[in-house]
Amino acid sequence: LKHAGGFMTPRFREACDAALALREHKSRAVRRAVTDLLPRLAQYQPDAFARAHLKGATAHLLRMARHRAPELRDAAFEAFGRLALAARHHLIPALPDLVIAVAEQARFNKEDRPAARDP
Repeated sequence: LKHAGGFMTPRFREACDAALALREHKSRAVRRAVTDLLPRLAQYQPDAFARAHLKGATAHLLRMARHRAPELRDAAFEAFGRLALAARHHLIPALPDLVIAVAEQARFNKEDRPAARDP
């Protein structure tokens, strides 16, 4: 996308649709690739992405943020950060769900760590 120039502009919607169509793929690697690609697509055309695809993208990233596989969870939170930089104010409606996902993950991480022992 970085070097696509005007080539991607007429194909942008098609590329977004294709990426979102793969978000439920059985392969973890494909789902991870979709997770990584969505913020890049948003960065390419932020307003167009927000109008047509932001809802589906945030739903996918929230699902991945709650995944049991740490690499998918971590990738989702990183992607949310990149998506926020690209979509800016368009992401505001998704913030409550994102905050809940972050809080759930923080609680999970806290419960998963061994208890601190007094010396």
